[in-house]
Amino acid sequence: MAAFTCPAGQVTTRAGLFDIFTKPAIPTADPRVEELVDSLLDAVRNTDGGAKASAQKREQIGELVEELSGSCIRAPTRSPLFWGEYTVAYCSNPNAPGGPVLRSGPGRALLTNQRLTQTLTAPNSLLNSVSFKTAGLFPGTANQEGTVKIVDGNRYRVTLQSPSIKLAGGKGGDAADENGVERLFEVVYLDSRIRVVRFLPTQEQGDPSVFVFQRTAAQADEEEEEEEVYEEEEEEEEEESNGSKRGGGFDLGSLFAKPPPSSMATIAERNYGQAKDAAKQQAGTVRAKVRQAAGAQPQEGTARAGGRKAAAAASNGAGKGKEAAQRAAVQKRLQELTAAAREAQEEAKQSGKALRDFERSSAGPLRQAEQARAVIARYASETESAQQQAEMAAEAEKKAAQQFKEAAANLRELQKSLR
Repeated sequence: MAAFTCPAGQVTTRAGLFDIFTKPAIPTADPRVEELVDSLLDAVRNTDGGAKASAQKREQIGELVEELSGSCIRAPTRSPLFWGEYTVAYCSNPNAPGGPVLRSGPGRALLTNQRLTQTLTAPNSLLNSVSFKTAGLFPGTANQEGTVKIVDGNRYRVTLQSPSIKLAGGKGGDAADENGVERLFEVVYLDSRIRVVRFLPTQEQGDPSVFVFQRTAAQADEEEEEEEVYEEEEEEEEEESNGSKRGGGFDLGSLFAKPPPSSMATIAERNYGQAKDAAKQQAGTVRAKVRQAAGAQPQEGTARAGGRKAAAAASNGAGKGKEAAQRAAVQKRLQELTAAAREAQEEAKQSGKALRDFERSSAGPLRQAEQARAVIARYASETESAQQQAEMAAEAEKKAAQQFKEAAANLRELQKSLR
């Protein structure tokens, strides 16, 4: 039975043959990691995507990102959490998101209320979008499509197409031709709330950048508060715009044709105000009818019974919602384990292939070494035989010398006898 241990923020789950009959563990969040994520979101808030971040703020954000990188899940690019819709909460290079035309000083002055989003759709689609208001009045969008290619468990490459800009009234067009521009990114941290990536540029693409993306679904609790701030900013900008027109300030005539009093923007604003007043009147009428109905005694018992049924239905719905959340967590955990198992299998496959390649590449030298050892053994045997023959020859030479001496002595004795 194999054990898979995830980084911080996940629990340890054992995967075995009989695990299908047991209830899988639900991933639990590490409070320390949650605090780091909260601190990072607080740090990047009100920085205008990084454009208004001071040097001290950038250093603080960099330290939080570095600390979070040690708690990233295994193979984040293969996790279902990788895909989704995000807002660009921060970029260490303020001119990077949206392009220098939109995010530069003049771009932010003319194209206000910018909101940058990035949508990653499985299996390989990407959409960068910037919504803005020209001079605080006319809405517009800039979209850039692309494709995503997973390089490995941590890196992915995007190929971007030319961006298109659309202004109010359907006017707009394509920007400069940038088809086929490629960018390589590395996921530093990923969870259900944020995705932190690092841009890995080539030598021609400039310096590295760090992006903090916040999932749009995680902002549901903050939308009402941010909408109030957004409306206040719009009112302030409208007052400043009216003041500049009255005081002879910045002249928009050089950029846009001055709209007549009965323009589409004015009519839309008037219709919106009338619809808003009508909705308020209707809401007041409904509240009055509710108060009148609440005062009737015969209907009070029915209302209480309906309230109890509604409470029971709400409780039942909450229970089903909790059960659905648990099932979703279990499914997500199984997907993560499946991705981890596949990656481990792939690594084992690659290791086996490398071993086989090494064995094949080593087979030739091993055969040559065996042949060399056989030749050395043959030469050693022949050398030993030659040595034995030399020893025998030396022994024969000694015997011959001895026989020669004996023959010489016999010859001398014979000569003496002949005298």
